[in-house]
Amino acid sequence: MAELSFFLLCKNFFYVVLLGIENKPTDIRFSPKTISFGISLTLLSIEYLLDTSISKLLNNAQFLPSDFWGITKDDLNNFENFCDKVSAIIKKLMIRKVDDRKQKLIELIYASNGALTVK
Repeated sequence: MAELSFFLLCKNFFYVVLLGIENKPTDIRFSPKTISFGISLTLLSIEYLLDTSISKLLNNAQFLPSDFWGITKDDLNNFENFCDKVSAIIKKLMIRKVDDRKQKLIELIYASNGALTVK
């Protein structure tokens, strides 16, 4: 899993980051009054919704444009409205057919709890 996170610090600094797949613990600290909304993404959704490779995200984070998906700092004022907006965006992006081979590979990885080695 990875997480697409939207952060608002001090009511002014807004940024978007894709937090990658981690296989070791990470210490993350937030300043007081930070607002953070996150969307957990499966391995397959990372590739199909974000058009990026899973391999780039191992123990890594990728900063995205502050206008990613048209989400603004004002959208973080209301969680329900944020969810509605993001849900509509994701539904629009879900038009591509998923490659059956990738789907099967991801199912095998999840079934093995990540212990499957891919060569």
